[in-house]
Amino acid sequence: MLILFLVLGGCLPVLTIADSGPLMLGSSCSPLADIDPCNSAGYVCDQTDAGDFDCQYPEFDDPCLPSVGCAPDSGTLSCFELTVDGGSQAVVPYCGTPCNLPTDCLSSTATCDLAYLSDGGSIGACQSNACDTLFASCTVGSGAPDGTCLPGDFGNGVCYQSGPIATNTPCTGDPAIDAGAYLCQPNDLCSFGPSGQTACLAICGGGLACPGTTTCVKYYLLCLTPCSESSPSCDSPYTCQDLLGGGMSIGYYCTLP
Repeated sequence: MLILFLVLGGCLPVLTIADSGPLMLGSSCSPLADIDPCNSAGYVCDQTDAGDFDCQYPEFDDPCLPSVGCAPDSGTLSCFELTVDGGSQAVVPYCGTPCNLPTDCLSSTATCDLAYLSDGGSIGACQSNACDTLFASCTVGSGAPDGTCLPGDFGNGVCYQSGPIATNTPCTGDPAIDAGAYLCQPNDLCSFGPSGQTACLAICGGGLACPGTTTCVKYYLLCLTPCSESSPSCDSPYTCQDLLGGGMSIGYYCTLP
């Protein structure tokens, strides 16, 4: 089955919980609360390895308190005074990594924004790059090509950095040290097969048309080539597989092994 780094958000019920006392690291919490009860103590409500939820150190793009900081084992992650749009809105502390250009950021959905320091100075810091118009071009920032606006975790728009890699070519989901050289071209998304193979696949949705003989698989919002059990021929490296969507078969398509 095709594994994608594309998550479509859903609506969660709102649950108000009673705080029985001051929250601290490891305090039990509810992920469905209207406001994260851990934030006031400088933590975030997150799932543990055991499946429970408790207050944990904030990770990348999580709200934080300078007095508490971010996850101590996260390398260069620090609590920066950032704004949602890089300058005009109120300053709010978020966990980010230092940068000079958007391609310095280790996530293809991040950009390099202005952060403010306690001494009055400023620094570049990575944070998620929000966008307004889904499936349209979005601005990444100076030193990087424009990106493509795609649905985020809760249906909000997130701008994916674009690069020079063409459709059906191996790619990476993160710029890392290659400075974006292996990011997909605009309107493509880097997709991963269970074997670890990667390829840029064309995105469909919002009026984006699928190229060639591919068709839009709406469950994944990607353009794939149809195939069948009786005619399983697919161009390398793709193989003909029965894809699932919501636990049900949505048809046979050429996908990464």
